Amino acid sequence: MVKIARESQVTIVELGADYNSLDEEALSRLSATLLKEAGEVTPPVLLVDLSGVNFIASNFLEILVRAWKRIKQRDGVMALCGVTPFCAEVLKITRLNSLWAAFPNRAEAVAQLSSQANVQSA
Repeated sequence: MVKIARESQVTIVELGADYNSLDEEALSRLSATLLKEAGEVTPPVLLVDLSGVNFIASNFLEILVRAWKRIKQRDGVMALCGVTPFCAEVLKITRLNSLWAAFPNRAEAVAQLSSQANVQSA
């Protein structure tokens, strides 16, 4: 399940445990939601909360990269929070950890990203 929330200047996409599998239906929903948010949120600041995700695979990573490219086209920023040790290792091995800032929790991410959004809008 995907939940969308907004805190300060940050749009948060929170992923549920159904993204721990390779279920195509869940990944299709994620792709549609994440790409829509990356293309429309204002300001273009997107946080993907992976706290409920313990496993990621290549098709999941592809969705993240596509969303990042879309928000980058809008001069925006995308970050991750709640990355589990396994997911962090996958991001490190694939070198995707260099694309996104990763925060230990949502509160720290929102605080940092909100200050960046304020600077961008000034």
